Amino acid sequence: MSSLSSPSDRFEALSAAERWMSDARRIAEVPGGLVQSKIDMTHAKASLQRLRDAGLPATFAHLIVRAVAIALARNPNLYQTVCGYERVVTAKVDIGLSMTGLDATIPLVVSDADQKTLPALVGAVEDAIEAARSREARLRRLVWRLPFGFLRRWLLRRWYATFSSRRRLAGTLEVTCDSNADVVVPLRFYTDAVIAAGRVRDAVVVLDGEPTIRPMAWLTLCVDHVAMDGMRGAALMRAVKEVLEGEELIAEAGGAGPPEGAQA
Repeated sequence: MSSLSSPSDRFEALSAAERWMSDARRIAEVPGGLVQSKIDMTHAKASLQRLRDAGLPATFAHLIVRAVAIALARNPNLYQTVCGYERVVTAKVDIGLSMTGLDATIPLVVSDADQKTLPALVGAVEDAIEAARSREARLRRLVWRLPFGFLRRWLLRRWYATFSSRRRLAGTLEVTCDSNADVVVPLRFYTDAVIAAGRVRDAVVVLDGEPTIRPMAWLTLCVDHVAMDGMRGAALMRAVKEVLEGEELIAEAGGAGPPEGAQA
């Protein structure tokens, strides 16, 4: 009787883009604090349905990106970026995005997210995916010019030390959405703050003294305390919560037209 062979370990080299991301995580700081809030996604769910009825491949991630962009644009003093002993209160909202099912290794950057309505944002994310793929191709070429990790980390630190490079590579603020978990808490990121969202699931909540079932989601804001304190963080989360729980996104989603090529 022949014996079964035991499985052996498999060793694989990281891709060029994965090497850059690994080096970037090594130089990123661990956050100094976090703020969490539970969000009623009833209106967000209605907004998502309107977008899908219009034929747009929208997800809750698009709604969260839009809500964060609106909150930042309306409350610019709540978020600032610090490099060395300088800080900037940005007037431009570029969101760095990572989410479940994303076909890209490096983060997307959705430019001018505060200037795009929900329907336009869906298309902007698709454009950002294509741009990220092009950046990955450039990184594959560049990795062979910088074959050693310490050289890549030196270059990344140089990039990270300037406002313009940080915004171009990771955005003004990062958003990450993972539908595989209830609560997501990133411990390394490339901007001075990240807002993370878990999956949306039905839960029993009390409204007006009566139990009811609502779609709920946990949002977590992780911050670098050098750039943001807890009071600013809590205020920013409250602003995002107000947008997601209000009817503004429903109105934006209602402006979505039929998919291209559809019959009127």
